[in-house]
Amino acid sequence: MSAHDISELKQAVQTSNESLEGVDPAQTAQFFGVSLQTLNGIISASPGNGNGARSAGLARIESLLRETLDSDEDIRGYLHHPIADLSGQTPIALLLGGKFDLVEADLLAIQEGAYL
Repeated sequence: MSAHDISELKQAVQTSNESLEGVDPAQTAQFFGVSLQTLNGIISASPGNGNGARSAGLARIESLLRETLDSDEDIRGYLHHPIADLSGQTPIALLLGGKFDLVEADLLAIQEGAYL
């Protein structure tokens, strides 16, 4: 392992630890409208997640949900209803399958007014 690789690894660990500060898994599960077991499945499917930590991908999705939708109820409704543009799948199912990019793209499309 090169010095550059070690430096990148240290930075990734520091970033991961910073993203975990103040995070309550039960609160995060409630936000997504899922059980802790399902949340753990989403975290496991997160891109780039090798240590069980809450990934930057999950944090990005949570941030986009908050920016895009008006309330926690709207967020849970979005996550648990089939979306035609997502091949009829629910966003939560896509997150469980590691398809964070598709959910992110859909949320960005909503922000851009694609569904108006």
